[in-house]
Amino acid sequence: MSLPIDSNKDIRGNDIFYVVKAFFQYLIKKYLLMALFLLIGATCGLLFYFLIQKSKYNGQTSFILEDKSPGSGGLSSIASQFGIDVGGNSSGSIMAGDNILEILRSRNIVEKVLLSDIKIDNQSISLIQLFIEQERFKEKWVKKSWYSEPLYKQGLTRNSLSKIQDSLLQLVGKYIVKNNLTIERASKKSTVFYVDVITKNHLFSKFFSERVVSASLEYYINIKTNNAKITVEKLERKADSLLLLLNIKSYAAAQTKVIDGNPALGVPYVPNELLNRDKAVIGTVYGEVVKNLETAKFTLTQQTPIIQILDAPTFPLTALRKGKLLCLFIGLFISGLVGIAIIVLGFIKKYTSNQI
Repeated sequence: MSLPIDSNKDIRGNDIFYVVKAFFQYLIKKYLLMALFLLIGATCGLLFYFLIQKSKYNGQTSFILEDKSPGSGGLSSIASQFGIDVGGNSSGSIMAGDNILEILRSRNIVEKVLLSDIKIDNQSISLIQLFIEQERFKEKWVKKSWYSEPLYKQGLTRNSLSKIQDSLLQLVGKYIVKNNLTIERASKKSTVFYVDVITKNHLFSKFFSERVVSASLEYYINIKTNNAKITVEKLERKADSLLLLLNIKSYAAAQTKVIDGNPALGVPYVPNELLNRDKAVIGTVYGEVVKNLETAKFTLTQQTPIIQILDAPTFPLTALRKGKLLCLFIGLFISGLVGIAIIVLGFIKKYTSNQI
């Protein structure tokens, strides 16, 4: 079959029609080849679903975080009496907005959690050791002559790591934050946060998700309430000192009390009178300090954020896999494209090499 196209003339509508018609006739003749490609694609898609695809597990922890914003005037006035600077509303400005999201993915929190231990079959193993074994990071990033089994032993701290361990810890932490850790809030104005950890190991997904939330919230609360805690501690120390001094004055006043003394001689009564006066002054100051201490404790309570874990991951975690129909469709689609491309190339080679 030859195509009615003259390379020296402009291509007309009829010419295009004949080319398209010839192509479809050629395609029909090659239906067995196309069917073979589709069969291969479907087989590859199903093999990927059943044999090649590895399940991933999502450990999701959700929590609600509501900041309190009390006025700092009362706390500032209390602290100023004792030379304590609480910094006004600085804690609110430091932790405003979405900064809790940055704490959740911070290097300090992630590495701290990675070095924590879990028990598997009555044996302790660190989370980072579990992760690098499942991801085969030792073979990828560390020369075999540099490490022994296990690379991270139980009870290791950040300061006790070798250079190789420290470097690998940083690499693993960055990898997890980029590829395995997802942190979202329900909406811009919502106080509900979701932390998802998706890995190939269901134990790692569950425990890393729980612990990164726990460590982050503890750190968050410490920052939010740090100034108020310092004020309470200083007032407590001041109150204890005044109480001890008040007790000393009370015992001293009792010892210097004159019994059956001569009223005409006032000098023997002076030491006891001075002690009672000091005791009254100290008692007044002590009462004010205790009052301020209770106010400071109330302020601390008001500044402590309300945090509640809504949902924590529980076993068995749901396995995340691409659906069977999706794998089948992708296999058919790719093989169909490849088959059509090969048929088009064959059509061009056969009918246009000497005729167009």
